[in-house]
Amino acid sequence: MWIEILLGLLGLLALLYWWLTTKWEFWTKQGIYQIKPIFPVGSVPALFTKKEHLNDTFLRQAKETKGMPFYGLYLFGGPIFMVQDADILKNIMVKDFDYFVDRDHQITNKIYKTQQKADILWMEQLTSAQGERWKSIRSTFTPIFTSGKMKAMLVYVQETCKKLTNAMEDFAEKDEAFELKELLGKYSMDTIASCAFGVDSQAFTNKDSKFVEYAQNIFKQSAKDGLKLALVMLPFDLGVNMMRLLTIAVTKAEETNFFYEVVLESLKQRRESKVRRNDMIDLMMDAIKGKAMKSKPRYSEN
Repeated sequence: MWIEILLGLLGLLALLYWWLTTKWEFWTKQGIYQIKPIFPVGSVPALFTKKEHLNDTFLRQAKETKGMPFYGLYLFGGPIFMVQDADILKNIMVKDFDYFVDRDHQITNKIYKTQQKADILWMEQLTSAQGERWKSIRSTFTPIFTSGKMKAMLVYVQETCKKLTNAMEDFAEKDEAFELKELLGKYSMDTIASCAFGVDSQAFTNKDSKFVEYAQNIFKQSAKDGLKLALVMLPFDLGVNMMRLLTIAVTKAEETNFFYEVVLESLKQRRESKVRRNDMIDLMMDAIKGKAMKSKPRYSEN
């Protein structure tokens, strides 16, 4: 029995190897230089093994392809087109943008199929949404990011800056050494929390702040995260169906739900209190209200 199971597993492995290697001929057939893929993960093994930082991986690839305007690589069997020429990038992002609206559609679609709340929330952001959904989100929130509205939040940047200078002065008075990166991280955290979420992250005052803890966890990638991504990229949606059945999210479920609840609570409090800070919460409420009012006629005050 065990021999049959082993032979079956070897057969599946051989089938996977054949399937991937046929996919890994895509860029070569297009006459485009490609980064040599490694079975079974493709051209960016560090994304799963964590033996190298991704920045180092892409720096090494940039050196390998120095002088090339673009090159190809693979994430499992999925081809990825890497552009290095500034003029081509400008055309993609500006002049010919209508041809390049959707990004990472292959990965995005697979992650979305897990139907887990955290994955759906991440796939609903501008960098992941597609087609008409992307267009709707962009048209709703574009009015938020004007220079005037961004400048209105400078007061909150100055408040957190004061916390930073106070912390430095405390270390100076005690003649103690401190980690500048850590302090600047707290400053960034407090600024984002105040401007974007309308809350105090307590980065400088509470070493056990949940906001800080979950924010840091969002950017930490473990071997477990790499394994989940590897499952999603399996052919024929085998991994996707498995994760949906086991209710496992590809993204950070606990952390994502925490920030989702923070935003909902901030919106609720702002509506009830009628207090206006002109931060991102207020601007989002304005944008949503403006979208709801688009179908209503507008009349001149004159």
